[in-house]
Amino acid sequence: MKLAAYIRVSTGSQTISPEAQRTAIERYAELYNHEVILWANDVASGSKRNRPGLARALASKADGIIVAKLDRLTRDIRHLLAVIDGLDGMQIISVAEQLDTTSPNGRFFVTLLGAMAQWEREVISQRTKDCLAENKRNGKRWTRVAPLGNKWENGRLVANDDERTMIQLAGELRDEGLTLDLVAQRLNEAGYVTRRGGALGKWSICRMLKREVS
Repeated sequence: MKLAAYIRVSTGSQTISPEAQRTAIERYAELYNHEVILWANDVASGSKRNRPGLARALASKADGIIVAKLDRLTRDIRHLLAVIDGLDGMQIISVAEQLDTTSPNGRFFVTLLGAMAQWEREVISQRTKDCLAENKRNGKRWTRVAPLGNKWENGRLVANDDERTMIQLAGELRDEGLTLDLVAQRLNEAGYVTRRGGALGKWSICRMLKREVS
């Protein structure tokens, strides 16, 4: 068969590298005497549907699409069903699961595994949200960058007195009727800087005054 190979890497950490995906596909194709006529790839989350690489593979003249692992194709069951419905005679071959869609049983198990991939993604997402919420309730670190007016000390959020003084001063200057540019100028003259050590500007002051300090 002539196949379009599809490789996807997400924007976060990888469990299977693009190199490993390509190697698995090449070995499978060689073993079963398939010809890969197109290599397509995307850097995107498994739940994202707008993927140019996948669109290229689906629009190719290949007999099927081959992936190293089914969750490289998608981790959203509705998207997977949409892809299967729109195959127009093309097959889906997954190296890791040793599955294809040439038979009703193959389509059933591909759909089943797709549902499991979505379930896993949603469970991980919910656990992450629960963990972050619990850490926030307990005053523990839940984000890399501390909210303005705060800082991290030993994994706990504590007040950043310098930033809070700066925010208070900015508010007082605005109450006096000074423009954002003048407020920034006064704070710069007083020695205040951004977290990166740069000069404060009017947009820095605007964002600063819109944030709630807790």
